[in-house]
Amino acid sequence: MADPSYYDILGVSASADTDEIKKAYRKKAFQFHPDRNPGNPEAEEQFKSAAEAYEVLSDPEKRRVYDRFGKEGLRGQGMESDIHDFSDIFSHFGDIFNDIFGVDRGGFGGRRRRQARDLYVDVRVGFEEAAFGVTRAVGVHRSQLCGACHGKGYPPDSPPKTCQVCGGRGQVIHQQGFFTLSGPCPNCEGAGAVITRPCRECQGRGSVRVASQVTVNIPPGVASGNNLVLRGQGEVGGEGWKPGDLYVRLQVEDHPLFTRDGADLHAEIPVGLVQAALGSEVELHVLKDDLAVKIPEGAQPGDVIRMRGKGFPHLQAPGRGDLFVHLKVVVPTSLTRKQRKLLKEFMEAVD
Repeated sequence: MADPSYYDILGVSASADTDEIKKAYRKKAFQFHPDRNPGNPEAEEQFKSAAEAYEVLSDPEKRRVYDRFGKEGLRGQGMESDIHDFSDIFSHFGDIFNDIFGVDRGGFGGRRRRQARDLYVDVRVGFEEAAFGVTRAVGVHRSQLCGACHGKGYPPDSPPKTCQVCGGRGQVIHQQGFFTLSGPCPNCEGAGAVITRPCRECQGRGSVRVASQVTVNIPPGVASGNNLVLRGQGEVGGEGWKPGDLYVRLQVEDHPLFTRDGADLHAEIPVGLVQAALGSEVELHVLKDDLAVKIPEGAQPGDVIRMRGKGFPHLQAPGRGDLFVHLKVVVPTSLTRKQRKLLKEFMEAVD
């Protein structure tokens, strides 16, 4: 039996907008949340499935890939769903849980592992680079662990003091109707301790900013607007922080001849009047290939010749799109005496 689609899991149609998807997920999350279904493994699986579906369908790029290629397409570089274990679900859906239960991210038992900031960088790639893939070294200004305090945020002789608000637990109790839930302590931000004398190098942050380079592998078939996600390559917080991600936003340069429609390519080529009437063959260079385009006898202006499998590679899928050659029949504007005579003879012969 085939796995249900992400749309079926959330109970929405494939045309559902962002608000509908979020509303459907909130309903599922509330229904199957472990706090409401203690010791129920089936509810836990439903909860995880809904979380995975929401992560994909709430992200425009992941949703586009999923709609076209299914779950297999999501397994490509930087576009896979990364809800791998139950303990990490809360870090991905803090906004939803905040709406439902009135607590902040990570506030469901245990000390919160703080999340460093994500980074964003724009990268331009050439038309053929986008077709065949390319590896780029991208300069990024980001944080790294402070060498003076080794990411702790304080010198060795001045350790942090236990938070007086939460007693070192990092959590405070929230009463929400019939539920008793815990959330991160606002005084220590879930750390359980407060730094009284920060490190001079990092001012207590546990990290310092540096210029670095990141290698980005851009897969074949990307288009402008595609994002690649490099997990853990964003900002680095202090000791115990989860690193942020690096989002690479791609911009593909235009081509002077070809335009794209997904993986299909379109090109308009001029054809002489005689070539169109008698039929001919035109050489066309397409993505490192030299193609012979056969113009049929009697070709008309606007005719389209389709060459299957000669377009752009599909993103995260085998094969290539098609090439559509649009004919532009060019009528000469200046004729020699001989040409004029021949055309008149042709016109009389047709009459």
